[in-house]
Amino acid sequence: MSAHQYRYEHVPGLFHLSTWDEDIDCSFGLVPPSWEAFAKEINALETTAAPGERIRVMYTARHGEAEHNVLSAKYNLPENVEAFEAVAAGESRDRVSPGRGCWVAFLVHPPTTLVQDQTHPITDPPLTARGRAQALQLSATFEREHTRGMPLPTRFFVSPMRRPGETCGLEWCWMFSQSRSNGDAASAGAGAGSDAGSTVCECHEQRKPMVNGVGGHGAGKNGFPKHVERGEGSDWGHGVPGECIEELREHLHVHHCDERLPTSQLKALFPTFTFPSSMPEEDTVWRPLSVRGRETEDEMVARAGRGLAILMDSLRDEDTYVSLTAHSGLLRAVYKNLGVPLRRLATGEMNVLVVRVNKVAAV
Repeated sequence: MSAHQYRYEHVPGLFHLSTWDEDIDCSFGLVPPSWEAFAKEINALETTAAPGERIRVMYTARHGEAEHNVLSAKYNLPENVEAFEAVAAGESRDRVSPGRGCWVAFLVHPPTTLVQDQTHPITDPPLTARGRAQALQLSATFEREHTRGMPLPTRFFVSPMRRPGETCGLEWCWMFSQSRSNGDAASAGAGAGSDAGSTVCECHEQRKPMVNGVGGHGAGKNGFPKHVERGEGSDWGHGVPGECIEELREHLHVHHCDERLPTSQLKALFPTFTFPSSMPEEDTVWRPLSVRGRETEDEMVARAGRGLAILMDSLRDEDTYVSLTAHSGLLRAVYKNLGVPLRRLATGEMNVLVVRVNKVAAV
């Protein structure tokens, strides 16, 4: 629990958001003529900031496509709890609003055909091959933009779920190559102009074009590089020092895809991640429909605010640039806290946010 409250103000005008295909090809919609010019503007904002005010730049990404996203689209599941319950009760589908919502795939008791179609656990489903390819595409873009001067994050925050955890690892794996002699990966995010991250890990060496959403090295299964293949005892975080904040999980309750794995399993999958000491082994936060309904939007926004306060409390003066990898609903709640114009992110997409942060009170 954070000991402070914060006030946020979005700093507009530094990024022009259009479509993701355009943004990823042109420096994420960067408005200044170069990353060097952008970094100078951030430095100027910090220099002129009011006492106690800090400028933070947040690389906020949604996880890549996961198994529940595929099943949601395949079965054209309704987007809200009421519609799904109506279908489950046998009412005509014409009487409810069909949709392709990502969060209803594992609501209450999935239809028999859905259960039979599953090839993965219901709880906290992993990334698909396409989702991993999306994360690697974003990773390659980050690496490309860093060669053009993009400042790198010094901290890497993540929801304690498999899909954002693996996405975070794939996004930033190139900064934490095993070939680093000193192993001090945390110093890699020194910012624009540093040589941090110049050591390229296997996941990007001799990159080949993607084919049908999967590609890269071609040295491993499914066209993935050996460095990012999953295997017995493999590190799904790929050496990234991710910092998990349980308050920054996805929209809570009812949907089993948002139920967390036991902490011991997450630690085994992500050995370089840190987890809150207060986070219990079993998920005591998520609740099934038999206990309560879906978390309301106001509840989620309040929870995201607590998570952001924990994040901000942990930052050092030098942590101007940070990464946050999470979920669509949670990021919507984050944007509302930060006063950022809402923009729905598809799987594997991200925005760069610039915010003024003021610590306003102790709780």
